[in-house]
Amino acid sequence: MANSIKKFTIGLYEEHLEEASFLFEQRIASADDIESSWLDLDEGEQRIETHVDGLVVGGDLAFELCSLKAQDGDAGELYVAVRVMCRLGKSGALEDLWEFVDPQDSERLHAFAEGLSHELDLFGRDRIVALLRSESAAKQAVAMIVVVRHQVECRDQLVPLLSSGSVPLVVNTVTAVGSIGYRPAGDRVQDLFRGSKDEGLLGAAAITLLRLGDRSVLARCVEAASSQQWASGLVGLGAGSESVRALADIAARGHRPDVLVAQGLLGDVSSVQSLLAAVGESELAEAAALGLNLITGADLYEDAFIAETIDPDELYRTLLQWIEPGERAYEDTLCASDGEDNFQESLY
Repeated sequence: MANSIKKFTIGLYEEHLEEASFLFEQRIASADDIESSWLDLDEGEQRIETHVDGLVVGGDLAFELCSLKAQDGDAGELYVAVRVMCRLGKSGALEDLWEFVDPQDSERLHAFAEGLSHELDLFGRDRIVALLRSESAAKQAVAMIVVVRHQVECRDQLVPLLSSGSVPLVVNTVTAVGSIGYRPAGDRVQDLFRGSKDEGLLGAAAITLLRLGDRSVLARCVEAASSQQWASGLVGLGAGSESVRALADIAARGHRPDVLVAQGLLGDVSSVQSLLAAVGESELAEAAALGLNLITGADLYEDAFIAETIDPDELYRTLLQWIEPGERAYEDTLCASDGEDNFQESLY
């Protein structure tokens, strides 16, 4: 009886973990959905919180399950495990998790950082700064993501990390400089903006310099927008009416989704005709519709259901997997008649 109860309880905790992991992955995907707002994400956050709380109530048994799943599970399971360990005060187990986080695995790095961000009050800002001082690339990367998210005070650590050999870490550090507003690091960021060829770093550096009040970067952004996607969005965000003609000229040479969105961000009505012309092209329709919505604020969206084509052979194989051998009451035989697929059901 005791084993049965324990097995049942473990099953409940596994369900909590799986559901929370799924909801986390769903929230990450929703963040890139142009029709989703921050308010739409709140329901998912509340549901995740319910499952995390259920695991915390589970104590040591749930903790052991989370520890095992975090080692070789997916990013969502790592995220949940980090939150549970923080709430249970399992600092030793949390430290052990770093062994299973590859500094090149961006999904697991962000999952770890998301978990620490949600439980930052329990984990502690001082410990985030301590992670930045470590020699572990994974710890530095995770800590910097948290710094950007919560504007953790760590000014003394920023300038050295701007010279790191890891491009993703440098990108996050540059973003942190802008987030915190650390002007003494502005010259180093300007050097990176002038000398880098990495589009991710160029975009991050340009945003940071704009946040620090340096609008001179917009001239390069306008120039680069003709061939580089990182620049067009920044023109839309930071430039003024003087850049409307430049984007129109780029669009006239061949529509690009990023340029259409940038035209929408600038908000000049002279771009409406160009955006309407792009709506009819399947590859550009989504970006053009977003650009028009940014200008008009009409918020006109419609959900269309497109039925998935069903392969009868695949459906037959799936049905067979659901029925245990020796327990079948029916035998489904797939046959073809007059060119049409049909199921025949015979009782035996």
